[in-house]
Amino acid sequence: MIADHRENVLALKDVEGKSLTLEKLASLKEAPRCHIHTEFLAHLCCCTCGNLPVCITCTYDEHKGHELRDVRKVANGEREHLKEILEELETRKDTVFNIAENINRVNNDVLSIVADTKAKWKKQYEDQTRELQNKKEKEKRDFNRFKTVLEESTRKELKELETEMEEKIRKIRDEYDRMIK
Repeated sequence: MIADHRENVLALKDVEGKSLTLEKLASLKEAPRCHIHTEFLAHLCCCTCGNLPVCITCTYDEHKGHELRDVRKVANGEREHLKEILEELETRKDTVFNIAENINRVNNDVLSIVADTKAKWKKQYEDQTRELQNKKEKEKRDFNRFKTVLEESTRKELKELETEMEEKIRKIRDEYDRMIK
């Protein structure tokens, strides 16, 4: 039934696939034909059956008692409805593009923040490493200085002790020598 009517419908695949022929385009401009009696023009649409195009004969048979409307009024109504849908789609298209732009902007901002944070952390790591290295070297110098001072002090004390011991030994020898004589 509806298959006969479908030949006057423009399919999206024809437009997208660029396979729209002159014959298909011409069929869109023809007056609609009855979905049952394809040899007759359809002057009415049966709203009860989903706006099927019908001829006068059908109004007495298959579509008797159904809600019927003038095919031009239905077509105009459909055109208006399609215009509204198209306007809504255009509005949403802008919204979608704006969302996509915002996502790209936010993504770039996040990447920039990540790069900045990474650079800051790297600099902080390098600064702290350098600071710790300098502190380590200072501690090492201080330790070596203290070690040197301690070694000198120990040598000096040892020398003094040696000198003192030698003096005591000398005194004891002298005393011993005096006692023996």
